[in-house]
Amino acid sequence: MGEWTEAFLAEDRENDSIFEAVRWLICAPAETAEPEAYWYMYAAQGFARPMLSSLLQQQRIQLKEFFDTHYPRRDRMPVQEEIYKVLSKETGGKKWGLFR
Repeated sequence: MGEWTEAFLAEDRENDSIFEAVRWLICAPAETAEPEAYWYMYAAQGFARPMLSSLLQQQRIQLKEFFDTHYPRRDRMPVQEEIYKVLSKETGGKKWGLFR
């Protein structure tokens, strides 16, 4: 996955392509993971990190909202928490609530 990420970013990519790659990495475990691949797909989310800075603010907000809905803070793996912090920082801060 790391080699794919490097090759993907080495090419001149349009924003929509980068967003779709990041969206897939972040959303696929929650939406499509089979038990055999579930944890591998979560771990692969770390490869989204170098692509986050290429996203538009509205795209980061959309991904942050997906995190809020599908990956509760209490259940997040460390790599997910790192991604969430980047998305929060770049979208104007954290969403405060009773359980945050």
